[in-house]
Amino acid sequence: MRGIPPPNGNRHRYVTVHEAIAGILLCAAIAAGVLLALGIPRRHQPGGRGLVLMSVGLVVWTLSNTVQTLSTVRSVKDLTLSVTFTAIWLVTIGFWWCTTELARQPRMTPLRWALVLAPVPLTLVFVWSRINGLMFKVVLIPAGQGPVDNVPGPWYPVSALTAYILISASLFIFARAALKAGRRYRRQGVLVVALLSLPLVANVLTVTRIYEFGGYDATPVT
Repeated sequence: MRGIPPPNGNRHRYVTVHEAIAGILLCAAIAAGVLLALGIPRRHQPGGRGLVLMSVGLVVWTLSNTVQTLSTVRSVKDLTLSVTFTAIWLVTIGFWWCTTELARQPRMTPLRWALVLAPVPLTLVFVWSRINGLMFKVVLIPAGQGPVDNVPGPWYPVSALTAYILISASLFIFARAALKAGRRYRRQGVLVVALLSLPLVANVLTVTRIYEFGGYDATPVT
């Protein structure tokens, strides 16, 4: 998309929609980087390690989507799809880890972690190998700039539902702890839960195609 040259004859190219979206994603990546920088010194506090993992996932997710949006190379755009889905799981696991520790839940045992993470290895194998279209039946890569889309395979809803259950359970556990806290922290906790619910809603709208945000995933910037 190119702008019309102004009347004075100076040629000027307007920023395309894809470039504008990439700029927003880059700003989100910078914000996630700041969150990571704040989290690293606090990693030994409750929720700190989960925050660091979630922040790393957000940085990778937003940068991968930035590259995907701007790139015109098919192989690069295809690679970013796998990187993005890997980052999504880093964010999901980090979010669970962070919120459950902040809610003072019992320490996760290896068995509990194994149960929580059971679908993740299969998901990543299917994402990176594209075996039999289990994760993506078809990957839709535009010829130029823009986001990559896909036709979900049979494992896709399993992966998505698992992530939604983990995130929803995290929000529920954190909200319950916030409501049991003193009045001083109750309002803050409820506000945090409400704000953290926005990315989940945006992702559900995107995955279910209720609202597609122009083909972009609005989750990491909400």
